[in-house]
Amino acid sequence: MAPYCHGFPARGEVLRAIQVAGDGHSGGARFGKLWSFHKMQNLRRTVTPNDPRYNPNDSAMTTIHCNVRR
Repeated sequence: MAPYCHGFPARGEVLRAIQVAGDGHSGGARFGKLWSFHKMQNLRRTVTPNDPRYNPNDSAMTTIHCNVRR
């Protein structure tokens, strides 16, 4: 998983990320996928944003806690 943005939509806590390995695929017409933060464990990764669809001001989140800068 390549995480790009962490924040809070109307409810809960989410991480916008692209799945880079394993079964499944995220991406498509919109950038990445919103992953439910409370289900994640042991996340550690350095990310260089290289997807042109990445928006550090993710409109799916009402509050952004942190994100990867371009």
